[in-house]
Amino acid sequence: MLTLLFTKTSNDSKYLVNLIKKSKTKVCYVTLNKSCRSIFAILKKAHVKKDKVYFIDCISARIQTPKPVNNCKYISSPYDFDEIGSSITRAILQGHTFLIFDSLSNLLAYGPAVPAGVDILSRFISRFLPVLNKKNGEAVFVCKSVDKTNLVIAESLQIFNKIKEVK
Repeated sequence: MLTLLFTKTSNDSKYLVNLIKKSKTKVCYVTLNKSCRSIFAILKKAHVKKDKVYFIDCISARIQTPKPVNNCKYISSPYDFDEIGSSITRAILQGHTFLIFDSLSNLLAYGPAVPAGVDILSRFISRFLPVLNKKNGEAVFVCKSVDKTNLVIAESLQIFNKIKEVK
């Protein structure tokens, strides 16, 4: 099941914390929005166990060389879809079958650095989707409502099973 979640901001951490708390499986949280350290702090305040969430942090290594953190894989570049996709696949195979991708809007901000083609999002998701489906997993992709009309988002809507707006 693939869900596209439109939010007013890409910083809707309260809603995402609730998703993580409700998940009956381990979570793989791919972040283009905040560092894994800052999300760990938010989850700690919400009393979410650290080992329930595995992070794929796509922004910290771009800014500086981060210190290693348990349950966190640092990606060298937020638009290295091969590295992100293979890291997601490994996390799914290790039992993290609830995927949260936060946020597609932040990915769009990299503009020309993102590989070409409006179907880039569909091609990216198709890399790990078979493994996610085989494990009966679920994925939620977060995107700001204002980005609904962005060509990359609009062209990929058909791949999602569910599209939801969070008020």
